[in-house]
Amino acid sequence: MSVVSPTRRTANASRSRRTLEVIVLVALVLSAVLTGCSRSPALLTTDGATHHVADHAGHWLLVNYWAQWCAPCRQEIPELNALFTARPGEVAVYGVNYDGVSGAALIKLSTEMGIQFPVLANDPAEALGLLRPEVLPTSYLIAPDGRRLTLIGPQTQASIAARLATARN
Repeated sequence: MSVVSPTRRTANASRSRRTLEVIVLVALVLSAVLTGCSRSPALLTTDGATHHVADHAGHWLLVNYWAQWCAPCRQEIPELNALFTARPGEVAVYGVNYDGVSGAALIKLSTEMGIQFPVLANDPAEALGLLRPEVLPTSYLIAPDGRRLTLIGPQTQASIAARLATARN
């Protein structure tokens, strides 16, 4: 009969517990990573709603950067409002304030500028893999298959429809 000393028994128990802790930690980290990878980027709008890019599967996504001081942006907004209203099942339109205005000030500014489409509370460039624009207005048109088109300068509903038609072919 073999007798295990209390010191050895304590050491074995500590080693087993440490091994179990490491396994649980690794499982938690892997779970978090895999869950994060399977989720599409979240888009938080100024009304507090969260939209995931995957919610727009099969549809185009238009992300428009605008600023209060940008005259061409102001000229473009009615066209984007019309696009938002005319093609709700085809193109999801989101606005991004280039200057980083946030909270109540962003809601007030969006209202003053007559923006009717959802405005994002944060810049989605990093989450969506977009470059932050160097000129305004700039819009990114993201295809259902993930292709990205950059539209620089003021757009019209007709110019966006033409880009959609070209991109589909």
